[in-house]
Formats: sequence, C-alpha cells, structure tokens
Amino acid sequence: MSDEPARPLLHALLSDYIIADGDVEQPVVGAVLHRLALRVDSHDQSRGSQRTPELVTGVVTWARYNRANNLFEAVVDAGVYRVLTEVKGRGPGWSVGSVVDVQGVLVSVGPYEFEAFGLPDVRQDWLVVSSHQEELGDGYELEIQPL
Repeated sequence: MSDEPARPLLHALLSDYIIADGDVEQPVVGAVLHRLALRVDSHDQSRGSQRTPELVTGVVTWARYNRANNLFEAVVDAGVYRVLTEVKGRGPGWSVGSVVDVQGVLVSVGPYEFEAFGLPDVRQDWLVVSSHQEELGDGYELEIQPL
C-alpha cells in the first residue's frame, strides 16, 4: 500500500486563449497539460448549471486583500494540488494556516497573471482524463488529475 495521497478527478474549464497562445497542449485524453494553474471561480453563475462545481478543502498558504480590484485573493493547498481563489470584497476572513472549504467552477489561469498581478505560482502538471469542447467556444470542459 502506498503512502502517496490519492489523485482526485477534478472538473475544470480550460480557456481557448491559453491553447491558442501555445501555453498548453491540446487537451486530448491522455495528454499532460504542463504548468497549468487553476482558480476556483465561485461567482461564475452565467452557465453554472452546465459546469460542474468542485469543493476544494485545504489550507490557506497565501492571502491578501487587493484594494485595486476589491478582491480577497488566496491560495488553497489541497494536498496534491493548489488553487487560487478570489472573493469580491474583503473576503471570508481567512488567514494563512486556516483550513477552508471553497466551492466553485475550476477555471484555467492565464500564465501572464502571475507576474502581472503578483500572484504566487501554483502551476503544475495535470493528466487529461476526458475532454470536450464547449458549444459556445469558451474552451474545453475537462476531467483532470494532478500529477
């Protein structure tokens, strides 16, 4: 029996522009998406019924209130993967070390965002388990596992 943590199967939306810019490969089944970062989008309700929300439970490893865009931003470490989160306003009162649950749609983060907005780099490799292109051309709905 291995001491390695289980690799969860997650649903995520991969934006077309990340593929078009050459930042990641085409998301075909079995492909590894190198250095892809995810954000929990808890306020994407435009087509929420078509997208699968995820519940991410983990430890806050970085947090700040960004006055420029009135967002509370945090990194949640779920063990085998880390995600960015953002909440409108001053946020939920999390601090580094807090154990939190955050629910929303996982969406890809543009590589430029880390330097442009001073975000911690949470990119990692992901295995594509299933993939289909969205009807409205926003990108791909994926099932992925962290590597």
